Amino acid sequence: MNLRLHPTTAMFPGLRYEDGVAEAIALCALREELDAAHVQLCPQSWGAVDAGLAERLQDRHPHTAFRLHSNLRTRAGTQEVTAADDDAGAWERLAVFDELSACFGATVYSLHAGSRRQMALPEMFDNLRRMNDEFEVTVAVEGMYPHPRQAFLLDCWSDYEALLEAAVPFALDLSHLNIVACREQRQDLDLTRALLASPHCLEVHLSANSGRADQHRPLDGTRSEWWWAGLDGLHDAAIVFAEENQGVVRRRQRP
Repeated sequence: MNLRLHPTTAMFPGLRYEDGVAEAIALCALREELDAAHVQLCPQSWGAVDAGLAERLQDRHPHTAFRLHSNLRTRAGTQEVTAADDDAGAWERLAVFDELSACFGATVYSLHAGSRRQMALPEMFDNLRRMNDEFEVTVAVEGMYPHPRQAFLLDCWSDYEALLEAAVPFALDLSHLNIVACREQRQDLDLTRALLASPHCLEVHLSANSGRADQHRPLDGTRSEWWWAGLDGLHDAAIVFAEENQGVVRRRQRP
C-alpha cells in the first residue's frame, strides 16, 4: 500500500502558524511517506487564522493546499463550534470558517461531534445536514472517543455504525478509534474498513496513543497498529493527515 500522508501544524504545537507550516513542509523532504500537497491548520498552533494568514501562506507555499480543523482562533478569539451546536452564535462562528475556508481555497472543514448533553445522535446528524445546506464549504464531523469527564457523541462502536448509515460527511481519526477499541475491548476492523471505504469519508487523521487518551504520539513506523489494514480500501476522496507531535520525537533524540 503506497499511502500518502499529509502534515498538520498539530505536529509542531505551540509554533506560529507560519512556522508550523514551514516545519511541516520541511519534514516532508525528510520523510518519504509525507506529502506537502496538503497541510491542515490545527488549533495547537499559536496565532489567529484570518484572510491575511491565508494570503501569506499561499504566497510562501504556492504548491500546497490548506485546510482548516475545528476550534481555530480568529481575531475574535477561539471559535469553538461542534456539529451539535444549533444556536445563532454557533452558526455565526461556523460562517466565519466558511469564509476563511474560501480564502484558503479549501472545500472541506472538519469539526468535532459535540456532546450528548447538547442533543441526541440522530439530531446531530440532522443538524450537520442543515450546516451543509447552509454553507458553501463541506462540513465534516469528526468522530470522538470515550472520555472520563465528557459524554461525547460518536464515542462508541454503535455510534460509528450509525455514522456510516447516516451518509453524512465525516473525518475519521483512527487514534480515536483505538481508544474506543481499548474501552470496549474489541477492535472492529470490519466497521473501520467500511468507514474508510465510504465516499462520505473526506479526511483521515493518524497518530498513536496508549488507548486511554488522545495523546498525538508518533507512530512507530512499523505500521503495526490494528487499524492499518483498513487503509487498504481507503476512499479516493479522503485526505490522510498526520497529527503526530514531533516534539516527542525531538525530546527522544536529545543526548
